[in-house]
Amino acid sequence: MRKITSTTILLALLLVSTMSVFAQEAEKITPKKAMFYLEDGNWEKSKQIYLELLKESPEDEQLNLYCGIAYLNSRIDADKSMDHFNRVNESNIPGVILLKGESFHYMGQFDSAKVYYEKYKNTDGVKIQKGLAELMDLRMEQCNTGIALTNAPTAGMFVENLGPDVNTMFLDYAPVVYEDLKTLVFTSANANLFNIKYMTFQAEGQE
Repeated sequence: MRKITSTTILLALLLVSTMSVFAQEAEKITPKKAMFYLEDGNWEKSKQIYLELLKESPEDEQLNLYCGIAYLNSRIDADKSMDHFNRVNESNIPGVILLKGESFHYMGQFDSAKVYYEKYKNTDGVKIQKGLAELMDLRMEQCNTGIALTNAPTAGMFVENLGPDVNTMFLDYAPVVYEDLKTLVFTSANANLFNIKYMTFQAEGQE
């Protein structure tokens, strides 16, 4: 039988202690880790980390800014982005003016979005960047289109069968675009109630 010495016990204790430290490090959340997920486009994971960090520093402008960006880009509960953008001083971070406009735009509050687009267009940083000023003009034009469509939602609309990759041979109706803006959901008078289609669409086409 192997003799258990004090040295063996000490090594075992050190090993357990080291593993515990590594486990704590792995579980530790940091702004750097949140930024990694944000830059990687993992909006949900970055939101989770920023929300945890904000529990300790609820008024931190940088944390609120990036948490708002994660909400806005995820398109899930994107309206919550405004709660965070409102905690950012526009004088310190002028870019948040544009983000507020984007948030209102997404929520369909086009008049408010136009106010912020115009405000951002007139900030010093944008005046010297022609491309950004033109982008603000485009965003305001989009808002005007949104206002017109809201006032007359069926004007100029038509129904089109998208073919067998999307539509079924039965009566399809009530199409709705999910809040992520990539998923199309519709009802079908399909004889097979368990034949459920699910698909998402990327910018370059169908997935």
